[in-house]
Amino acid sequence: MHLGAQRRFLDDAARAYAACTPAHRTSKLPPQLRKRLPASKKTFAIPESKSYPIHDPYHATLALGALLRVAGRHGPDPKIASRVLAAVHKRWPGVYACERDLVSKIKSRHHVR
Repeated sequence: MHLGAQRRFLDDAARAYAACTPAHRTSKLPPQLRKRLPASKKTFAIPESKSYPIHDPYHATLALGALLRVAGRHGPDPKIASRVLAAVHKRWPGVYACERDLVSKIKSRHHVR
């Protein structure tokens, strides 16, 4: 199937299903692409530094996973964690609901209520 046809095929139900499926592979946004993306609240959880991309459900799930890994490596950061959780909840409530176990781990490790 052509890539454009695949993108059109994904309707709201398919996106909701994709939001609930776990992310099996991780990908990092190349710096060239990161510079070209507009720094908006719909694209990044923290638009000032263009970190934690959340432009689709897959990357929103990756942002939550990265947030959990950051707590283990560099210690808790409640300000960043609360901003990322709020952005994912606002932009992709289905991902936030499907990943409630991950969200509760993030909240406990970063000391966010």
